[in-house]
This record gives sequence, C-alpha cells and structure tokens, in this order.
Amino acid sequence: MSLEAFGDPDSIVFFSPAQREKAKLINAGSLRAMQLAIKHDLILVSGGDMFGEGYQQRQADNIIWLLKTGMTPFQALKTATSTAAEVINWSKMSKYQDGPLGVVKVGAYADLIVVEGNPLEDLETLKRDN
Repeated sequence: MSLEAFGDPDSIVFFSPAQREKAKLINAGSLRAMQLAIKHDLILVSGGDMFGEGYQQRQADNIIWLLKTGMTPFQALKTATSTAAEVINWSKMSKYQDGPLGVVKVGAYADLIVVEGNPLEDLETLKRDN
C-alpha cells in the first residue's frame, strides 16, 4: 500500500479533483486495513523498490509514516528489518542461503545503520545526517 506516497492527495499537483477524492477514499480504506492488521498481529513488511542515495530519505519516510497507522517505533522498525528478513528467507530464491538474515551475529547477513539518537524514541533520527 502506498499510504505514505499518496498520504496527502491534495498536494499531488498532477491529480485531477476526481483523482484526489478517489485517493482520499483509498487511503482511508488502506489505513483501516493497516490498523486491523496491526490489531490482529499480522506479518507486515515495510520496504520498497527505491534504491540508491537519492532514495534513502524516502525509505525513512515510509517507516516513519507507519506511526500514523498506530504502530510503535519498535513495530515500525521491525517491519523494515527482522520481519522483512524473515519474509525474504521464505524464498528459496534468496541469495542469502549461507547464513542467517536480519540478525546481528557472526556469519549473518546484515546491513547496519548507525544513527545519532535513539530511533525507538524518535524515528526522525533515521532521516538525520549521521
């Protein structure tokens, strides 16, 4: 779901008035679906197909936006880290077959991001220059 990308349909200048209204309805339904998924503890994964330096802030925006669904900072971070790794590991096509994924331990595959501050208290730390 593109809750964050289309979170403010009125600001999308290339949308017609009808498209803006439709996007508002879709966002309201998507938000409700996310809230139900959180309430019933479904597996949720955050991420996207935005790679490279130009998109680092957008990935952080997606994680931060999850707070609007009712997630805690811990839950939001988990969707983009260990839970995402768990889902990737379901695939036999994953290139990460030689070691664990999504954990910090010897022999595991992991990308670490070091930030100044505590993202469990303030997810905005993900967007700061660190």
